[in-house]
Amino acid sequence: MMRAQREAEATLYARPDIYDVAFGYRDVPAELSVHLAWAAAAGLEQPGSVLELAAGPARHAVEAARRGLRAAALDLSAEMCDFARARAAAAGVALAVYRADMIDFDLEQDAPFALALCLLDSAAHILSVADMVRHLRAVRRALIPGGIYIIEQSHPRGVFQPGSTVLTEWTQQDEHLRVTTCWGSPDDYLDPITLVCRNTVTYRIEAPGCEPQTCTDLVATKLWLATEMAAAVELSAAFDIASQHGRYAAGAPFDDDPKSWRMITVLKARS
Repeated sequence: MMRAQREAEATLYARPDIYDVAFGYRDVPAELSVHLAWAAAAGLEQPGSVLELAAGPARHAVEAARRGLRAAALDLSAEMCDFARARAAAAGVALAVYRADMIDFDLEQDAPFALALCLLDSAAHILSVADMVRHLRAVRRALIPGGIYIIEQSHPRGVFQPGSTVLTEWTQQDEHLRVTTCWGSPDDYLDPITLVCRNTVTYRIEAPGCEPQTCTDLVATKLWLATEMAAAVELSAAFDIASQHGRYAAGAPFDDDPKSWRMITVLKARS
């Protein structure tokens, strides 16, 4: 999460319990296994450490720690950082948690990491090429030479062909909460020059014995095109693109096939 997002923190980021339920539909163990396969294909056979950026509840970082890797999570939200620490403690694993802006951070006091992850299109909160370049250079400083950075973003089809790639409304629940999320409104404006949109995000929160609560946030995100990402990577002089994928399968290409619903870029740190 970035400072530009603080307008939304009343629910989306300051209530990690809501966020964790709303976005808890991912198969984290399976995804981490694919991350490791992509890292191996790019030359990083056995990463001993993982850093999850804009980590929120830090599900992937905690899973990495369960597998015996040195794991860390970074997020700007103090509430998310506390939630990640509590999750790691409940799982009985060690997790370093850093509160910092993912655009520009420095972890020089700690050993560098072998693998970094930025998932769930969290990179959409980086709203300009200049800031993406700063972000990539910050990530490179946190990695070993030859380290791998996997960045998962929305497939551009989601904007150019709305409704064809991902759901915009869904319901998730755990034993405490039921959360229905609606991401986006027909009135939301996508700037055709910057590809930045101020998204209306609505949550309906239901809990046993309580009246349902509805909260609405405005969340600014940027649609990143493959060509724009490639340009930012080259401008950063920090990484080379090792591969790109459209879904969580080790050999899946990034293309316009209906099975491709994400733009996942595997970057290898330059020496």
